[in-house]
Amino acid sequence: MYLTSTRARWLSWVVLPLVFLVGWFVTEHTAPLHWVQWAVSENGVMELVHFVLALMACAACSMQACKQQRLGHHLASVWFFLFAAGSFYIAGEEVSWGQWFFEWETPEQWHAHNDQGETNLHNVTPWLDQKPRSLLEIGMIFGSWVIPLMLHYRLLTLPHALTALLPSRESAYFVGLFLITKKLDKLPDMGFRHFFERGSEVLETLIYYYILMYALSFVFGERARALPSKP
Repeated sequence: MYLTSTRARWLSWVVLPLVFLVGWFVTEHTAPLHWVQWAVSENGVMELVHFVLALMACAACSMQACKQQRLGHHLASVWFFLFAAGSFYIAGEEVSWGQWFFEWETPEQWHAHNDQGETNLHNVTPWLDQKPRSLLEIGMIFGSWVIPLMLHYRLLTLPHALTALLPSRESAYFVGLFLITKKLDKLPDMGFRHFFERGSEVLETLIYYYILMYALSFVFGERARALPSKP
């Protein structure tokens, strides 16, 4: 999908995420509760979606890192390599590095340190789970809201090599949807169910989608034009 037109960017950054949120809300509140709980559980549909989104983001960021390296743009190359490595970590963690698929037994020593008895790292310590997620959320807010606003009002000056790495302007609306969803997730019980059965899984889906769209906007979209084509 090419993201060069304004319509395509709005569709990708705003319309599709909104359709997902509304569709998932309707599904949760009309489908049987046991199905919903399975879908958002460990090894459920939602976490498989996370794996696919992260794997696609890893591939897109790797392509862009290699392209920028060939062009001699080392800063951009390192930037996209870090995103590729982070996306690869997310994808591996979501499926416990293949344990979902191959169903191997967790070693006893590792089982004792892992909250869910799986071969992953994010259930061992918050520093490999909640902390990185919080960092991603802060990055989304700063990359799509804070830094663009500071640049717009001339409160900050950055070299072109850095401003070229900012996400699409439409991503600001996506971050707004994300923050609204996060607020809704904190609402009290609605009498029979929460707004989302497991809002954290929905929020993670949005975070990984953001990373994927950020990468695709450089591979196929208008952000590719922001990066210099030659050294």
